[in-house]
Amino acid sequence: MKKSPKRFNPPRASERRACLHCGWFSRIRTSEAQSKLSRITKLQCSNVDCGFTWAEVSEALYTISPSACPNPHVHLPIRRKDLA
Repeated sequence: MKKSPKRFNPPRASERRACLHCGWFSRIRTSEAQSKLSRITKLQCSNVDCGFTWAEVSEALYTISPSACPNPHVHLPIRRKDLA
């Protein structure tokens, strides 16, 4: 039996992005991992009169608090508070 792909959960209110042009809320259309540390997300404005669609890149930059179960394939520098 073939496994179904993981579904992407819609963003919570705190994760919403405003349209860069009209300011309305946008919808995440697709999100694809490029590596363990980066992802390309395609968004679409919810204002039908605007219709703007764009892509964003998100990337993990550094560790704030180390994991209790670290992945040996993920290497992120630890950022100390006094350096932030």
